[in-house]
Amino acid sequence: MITELDNILSQVKAELIKKSKTKDIKISELISKVQLNMANQVDSGHLRISTFNSYCYRLKSILNYLGNFMLSQISVETLEHYFSQRINKDSASISALHQEHILFGKLYNLAISNGFANTNKILKVPSFKNKTKSFNTSEFILTPRHVDNLISKATFYMKEIITVLYNTGMRKDELANLRKEDINLSERLIYIQSHLNGWKPKGSDRIIPMNQKVYDIISSKIFNIPKNQTFIFQSRTGNKSYHYHKSFNKLLKSFGYYKQIPVGVKKGVHFLRHSFCSYMINYVKVPLPIVQQIMGHSDIKTTMSYIHINHHDKIKAIKEFEDLSNVRT
Repeated sequence: MITELDNILSQVKAELIKKSKTKDIKISELISKVQLNMANQVDSGHLRISTFNSYCYRLKSILNYLGNFMLSQISVETLEHYFSQRINKDSASISALHQEHILFGKLYNLAISNGFANTNKILKVPSFKNKTKSFNTSEFILTPRHVDNLISKATFYMKEIITVLYNTGMRKDELANLRKEDINLSERLIYIQSHLNGWKPKGSDRIIPMNQKVYDIISSKIFNIPKNQTFIFQSRTGNKSYHYHKSFNKLLKSFGYYKQIPVGVKKGVHFLRHSFCSYMINYVKVPLPIVQQIMGHSDIKTTMSYIHINHHDKIKAIKEFEDLSNVRT
């Protein structure tokens, strides 16, 4: 007669056999396989090249921390420690952590389909999808004075990049893909729009007005652009202007700004976009719907997350309400 103990023993035995048949793989090898799969998705049109580049950049962090580990050595605690290190040691942004969480999912899905794992352990680690940036009253952003300081030490090439990004709020990918036909000099407008070759901006197409600083730079580059050059901000080697994060971070560090960037906020040139949006809302007091359209946020909640509210702002609001009420009375 089969007892309950016999059932338990047979289940344990089956599980041990199952585990013994599971192959193992180094994390670095698994990352290479995922990159190859994503490259094939780009070729088939199922993944944007900008997303592919972003994912590959995030995979470097996973490779640096866990590349020498075997997959079998990775526990839920290991994954939690990884994200803790990324937050506390690297000051990684929320979007970076969210992407890396997605990538761990891709690594585990590939591992499971190839017999390297039985379960997806990243599912036991909370996602960063619904987390928002946490601002406080002393949050540091780049003001026009800070930007002038950065420009004073920048190369001529970087001066143009910094000025245009800070005064338009464009993403670096949008700047890199800016063409002559995307500019209306007479109306002083920049069109962030989809290209026939398949490139699309994040979110929807939009229009950004140029102030005098941006107009001077863009018009000068257009008038001097070679006939065979596709993009306005193109490097000397003919490539799109992408790789200036390190140069910009060096500038931030030279003035002591780098360490002041809040945890959870992207560093590099994206911080210019972040600062532009924050400055427009909190100092220039531009209405949120207008800022949303300039920034290209699909959801106004994203724009609202840049609002900094402190005790003095609330006192001022009540005082203005009182003064206006008294005048009308």
